[in-house]
Amino acid sequence: MGRLTVNGWDSLPTDVSYQIPAAGLPPSTITRDINGNVIGFTFSGPELLPGAASAVLVVQTSLPTFTSSFASVINGTVVSPIFTFAPVPEPTTIALVGLGLFGALALRRRKSA
Repeated sequence: MGRLTVNGWDSLPTDVSYQIPAAGLPPSTITRDINGNVIGFTFSGPELLPGAASAVLVVQTSLPTFTSSFASVINGTVVSPIFTFAPVPEPTTIALVGLGLFGALALRRRKSA
């Protein structure tokens, strides 16, 4: 395996690492895409070979709840989904988004009247 990516972080605050001391092969790099949605662990020099174990990969966040998500294993081809967990936004975040949408719709209706 050359790379493992985990989706569903949506720019949420996280701390990404691996457990030290590493019982298996640690990743050579840990990255996050520009949108903050995908966290990637890259194994290069050497790659993670069949039957080998990686170090325990850790993604920490302060969110209290999680839902099923998926990860992708990349080694020449992409194998997904591999089921994992992703954070669920707090209810207050969902309420604020809903309130914002409601306000935008009300403003639009007011302008058209």
